[in-house]
Amino acid sequence: MCGRFTLRTPSQELCRRFGVKLAPPAGPPRYNIAPTERAWVIPSDRPDQFVAMRWGLIPPWAADERIGLRCVNARAETLCEKPAFREAVRLRRCLIPADGLYEWQTTGPYAQPWFMQRPDGQPFALAGLWERWSRPGGSVIESFAVVTVAANAAIAPLHDRMAALVEQGAERIWLRGSLEEALALLRPCPPDWLELRRVSTAVNRAGIEGPHLIAPVEPPPEQGRLFD
Repeated sequence: MCGRFTLRTPSQELCRRFGVKLAPPAGPPRYNIAPTERAWVIPSDRPDQFVAMRWGLIPPWAADERIGLRCVNARAETLCEKPAFREAVRLRRCLIPADGLYEWQTTGPYAQPWFMQRPDGQPFALAGLWERWSRPGGSVIESFAVVTVAANAAIAPLHDRMAALVEQGAERIWLRGSLEEALALLRPCPPDWLELRRVSTAVNRAGIEGPHLIAPVEPPPEQGRLFD
């Protein structure tokens, strides 16, 4: 699954990396982007700009925006079947820029967060879906979900799911390609694409920000190291 991610890369660097002309407004680096918060995405109908959307997809037919809390992630295997996602995967795909992800390893009652990023620290794209929903009063919410796939060999010891990363050369195919071409991209990334480190449980609290969230920590004495 994908429950939190980071975006610390400056706006101008994001523009160069994703080939987008209009930079998003400069803001502080984000170390703990959580569901229900707004994040930058590149939507299929506006591939030349970053658009701020709420994390947690609200289908256009929803009676209540709270359904977004159940649509934070979208399983790749059932995108064409689930009512919340089957139209979006055909017509409204998006790229979600990120430069780090968190995953939790659960052992009994204890959940240990791990941080993962590219070895070179560069940003990458998550596969996403987006929708536009109108409130009864007339205002509009644009929202997104992160597509997930089976975990690769590096992440499987932590969790059985992971976010779907899109290779840089295939990002425009995900945005504007046929449904068949897009679905073919949804597979686990190679294990060496991301490096992992154990981090503080401070990230568990939404709203907490700062570089201390991604600093490595030692395992508790009663726990062995994951890859011993």
